[in-house]
Amino acid sequence: MWMKTRVGFTALSEPLEIRTFESRKSGNWSIVAQLRIETRRRFFRTFRVSTWRPLAYFRDHDGVQAEIGRALELIASAVRNNEALCDLSHVGSADAWEGGFPQVTWP
Repeated sequence: MWMKTRVGFTALSEPLEIRTFESRKSGNWSIVAQLRIETRRRFFRTFRVSTWRPLAYFRDHDGVQAEIGRALELIASAVRNNEALCDLSHVGSADAWEGGFPQVTWP
């Protein structure tokens, strides 16, 4: 499934988990896809490597939990309907994206 976000497109494949968390540093909330990859090392030792893909960021305010819930429902609906693209391009707060992510002006 593809995710259309405020900063571009992200391709997601299973196994993955969609999670929310609040940044201790900024206080902003986010929805991320945590991709789980299992790899093998020498001597048959197995370890997990996780990669995080940001999907949306939210400024903390009184209604942020409801806003996050609506965004998660968009993702759940896209999964239920087996859609190829989930549009999160207008979800969250554009100014909450950190780390110099350039914003896309979607029509």
